[in-house]
Amino acid sequence: MKRIMYVSLSFLVINYLAIFGSLVHAATLPEGVKVDVIAEYNSKVPGLETVRLVLVSIEPGAGFKNTPIKSEEYCELAAGVLSRTDHDTGITDYLTVGARWAPVKGHLHTVTNTGTEVVKMWVYQLIEKGEAEKGGM
Repeated sequence: MKRIMYVSLSFLVINYLAIFGSLVHAATLPEGVKVDVIAEYNSKVPGLETVRLVLVSIEPGAGFKNTPIKSEEYCELAAGVLSRTDHDTGITDYLTVGARWAPVKGHLHTVTNTGTEVVKMWVYQLIEKGEAEKGGM
């Protein structure tokens, strides 16, 4: 009986945290941007806490403005077209389906959907120990 009670309570807490976390996260995203965490793994590499796979969806005209890159990231554009500006280097790239890039950790970036369809962008985030508390995408 106790086991069932603990399992039920754990289920309720996990669902509450998932819903509350999603609402808080959604409130911090720009309009027209959706971020779904597809998978998250604990890392066995020293100094690396988590490997996270994220699917970012960006409506036409929407995007991230002056966003700091807080962790090592590797991106691939799966649908749509976008422009990406690294404000620290002044370089702007115009990316199409299949483009792959690794934004520089610590730099400010602006990413904008410049097309007419929803952008789908896969992002692998390598999160070092202590970085998870700092936030980020």
